[in-house]
Amino acid sequence: MRKTIILIVVFIVLLAAPTGLRYLQFYQLGGVERELPQPYDPAAIAEVPTPPASEFTDEPDVGEGLVLLDQGHANAFTLDEISYLDGRLAARGYELLSFTGGDLAAALRPVTAFIVITPLAQYGVAEIQAAADFVKRGGRLLMVGDPTRFEVIFDEEDVFNFSFEIASDKIPLNSLANEFDIIFNGDYLYNVTENEGNFRNIILREDQFAEGYEALTLNVRKLAFYGSHSLQVGPEGTALFTADDNTWSTATDRPGGLVLAAAGRDGRVLALGDIHFLTEPYYTVYDNSRFIAYLADFLTEPEDRSFVLADFPFLFKRDVNLIYAGDPELGPDAFDEIIALQTAFRQVGQNLSLADEPQDDHDALYVGLYNQADEIVAILETQGISLTIKPPVPTEEELQDNDNDNGDEDEEDPLRLIESAMGNVQMSGTALILLDDTPLRRTVVLLAASKEGLESAIERMMSLVAVDADSVLGDCLIRDEMALCPTGVADEAVEAELKTGGAPEANGNGGADNGDSDANGDADNGDTDTDNDNGGDDEIDGVLQGSINLGDTVSGNLAESEAHLWLFAGGPAVVDIFVDGDENIDLVVELYGPDNTLITSADNTFTGEEEQLLAADIPDDGEYTIRVRDFFGNEGGYTLTVIVSEGVGAVDGDTAVVLSRLFWSHGW
Repeated sequence: MRKTIILIVVFIVLLAAPTGLRYLQFYQLGGVERELPQPYDPAAIAEVPTPPASEFTDEPDVGEGLVLLDQGHANAFTLDEISYLDGRLAARGYELLSFTGGDLAAALRPVTAFIVITPLAQYGVAEIQAAADFVKRGGRLLMVGDPTRFEVIFDEEDVFNFSFEIASDKIPLNSLANEFDIIFNGDYLYNVTENEGNFRNIILREDQFAEGYEALTLNVRKLAFYGSHSLQVGPEGTALFTADDNTWSTATDRPGGLVLAAAGRDGRVLALGDIHFLTEPYYTVYDNSRFIAYLADFLTEPEDRSFVLADFPFLFKRDVNLIYAGDPELGPDAFDEIIALQTAFRQVGQNLSLADEPQDDHDALYVGLYNQADEIVAILETQGISLTIKPPVPTEEELQDNDNDNGDEDEEDPLRLIESAMGNVQMSGTALILLDDTPLRRTVVLLAASKEGLESAIERMMSLVAVDADSVLGDCLIRDEMALCPTGVADEAVEAELKTGGAPEANGNGGADNGDSDANGDADNGDTDTDNDNGGDDEIDGVLQGSINLGDTVSGNLAESEAHLWLFAGGPAVVDIFVDGDENIDLVVELYGPDNTLITSADNTFTGEEEQLLAADIPDDGEYTIRVRDFFGNEGGYTLTVIVSEGVGAVDGDTAVVLSRLFWSHGW
């Protein structure tokens, strides 16, 4: 027992001895003198050298477009870290669009480039294929890795022993990079001979840059990467930046030939081993800022980007003219599809306007029947497509003019074929969708055998705006620029001409004049009420607000799904009509004559912008109606002004856009 007590005492003394000794030294007891600290002298502290920054001023070419940024794979970075790169993109007129998950193929349709930075989650097979297809069609891909961005894996099964693993040698980015013959190694590079303030900060000089990539390295003399992976480059890749012989890898402890950046797929893919050179303040060091500006040029280069049908409607880069092949008389039935198309285009920031022929500065969307496709035969022929219709399909008028049965033709077996490189296909039950891309314009052709088949095809194309192409075109015989799709119409006849309910008339039924009545509709049925006070077919849908005189400004507040009517009797005159509303409404203004027929209208601006209906002709002193509504039926306030027009002229072609929406407002 006594021995045990002695051992315990000795243990306590030994345990307390270091603390006691430090106590005696601090208070200068026991003869131990404590050395006093030296006085603070700022002049004696050596300054840390700051690397010089190159004198570089970014002078970009300004365009317009989108760049997709991956944020859907647990990416280990913040937007603040790439703010300088984002600023260089913005200076070029390009906006970063975040991808947070879902259908990557659909997300890539409207963009020029795809940026992937330090993902911690693997890419799926479909995503890898989507990225590969995107690059194949000229899209740009930038992949950025970094050895300091890794996943920490905790052992959740053992609740008593806290353990974790740092997965620094497992690079999820390789699931994508391997597709392009590039591998990010699970290491970091170091150089103890020459570096930028730290052995991990690698200096790169112009003699270490690969030839043939001057667009990325012009006048770049010196760069600094701040902790970089090394990269392996396969036969289809190219080493872009190679470190000097004094740079080593932690994975092999061997120097020489270590790659910090690589390119692939004819320069459309870039892979960089470090993110920090993009961040503040490191982007100012040496020529880093110049190189980042060149990266922005790389990401916003649109020349090589090609499009396929699956990119619809994002394949259009300009305003689009909607043209009905064969110039049919369009009635109310046609405008359901037109309005739906315009709405779908509008949702993605594109404008679609009805036209007789394509304008010089517009792309084009042709829709129609095979039997009325004469004006686009040349487009079809350039794609190796021909339409065979033998014997000709007679129109109703031709049948009425010809009383005999044309016995010889009736005995002939009819040929109704779409002939192309994909084979010969019957027109009946089949819609043809074609993309024609020329320096003049991009054109999409959409043809079917019948009105019902055309409606089905238009609905299919509208689905491409929000749904992935595999779902929409999965039942089609397809190649990049052409698709043959089922219409779903049983025993579909090849119709001679597109019938959409006759010419659009205010009474909606064509009357006895078969759509040929004059502007006043005098030949229509006797139910027409030109005074707009009894709710007949001619009644304009809306809530009467009162009258407005020339030079007046009035105001109103639209309820949900409501339209307002203002009476104007200030003619004869040529007037300008202005409607300005709240930020949340997209205004439409329409002008009707005394007989309640549409004269003109305007819907040329977007939500929150003023709508202008210019140079509207009021030929007499009759009572005209100005109709104001929100395109989406939202509620909001507005002001309406009518003044004498400063310039007289016909309403421009954009009126055709609103004409189609007009029928929607009537419920046709």
